[in-house]
Amino acid sequence: PICRETLEKLQTHVLTHDFPNQTEEIYFFKFLKPTVVGKLLMYLYLAEVELNKPMENTTAQKAYLRGTIQTCQNYFKENQSLYRYLKRKRNDRDSEYFLRKASVLAWEKKAFTSYTDPLFSTGYDTITATFIAYNSLVDRIQHELQGIERGGVPAYGMELIWTASKVDLVELIYALHAAEVCNNGQATIKQIATSIQHVFNITIRDYYRTYLEIQDRKNSRTKLLDTLKESLIERIEEMEKL
Repeated sequence: PICRETLEKLQTHVLTHDFPNQTEEIYFFKFLKPTVVGKLLMYLYLAEVELNKPMENTTAQKAYLRGTIQTCQNYFKENQSLYRYLKRKRNDRDSEYFLRKASVLAWEKKAFTSYTDPLFSTGYDTITATFIAYNSLVDRIQHELQGIERGGVPAYGMELIWTASKVDLVELIYALHAAEVCNNGQATIKQIATSIQHVFNITIRDYYRTYLEIQDRKNSRTKLLDTLKESLIERIEEMEKL
């Protein structure tokens, strides 16, 4: 994954080069490294949440997700001194938090990654990265909870806009119909098309004519589906490398 490769490159650079001054070192450990590590941690935590999430009923799912949010909030409370410091955008203790030197308080903290080599961490940078990861994770879980409360309807605070071509969308509509994955295979082309247009806030005037164009393609007749398949496989392989 890009974030891990970036982190490894940063680690190699830091271990083989000196920072020109303390200001640059503070910037690296306060902002740059935590951003990269935070993104990596967020995906790891998200994968763990999905793996352990109960599937039997929505009540169990909601309880589990709320428990995960509470775990994140407990971490914020345990480290509230640094959390408030960062939230208020203070810099008066930057040299204490974000310069590489022995810090008993920092190294007593938990939830560290393998990137806590004293030469590549101040201790507090990893806690900062965990803040970033947990904030993103809580955001995603809250959105998922809203969706569950609304009967599975996503509630992400913004509408979905179809940004591929209309031909691609028609390909998706006909694929869903052909696979009989909507309403146990009882949904018609028109019903699927109407629902899809509503979800993506788009209008398709003559999807049957567009379907004929898809039939007449010289090369692949399933360009979008091929792209979706390749993209999903790539994503799965990336997650397996984490």
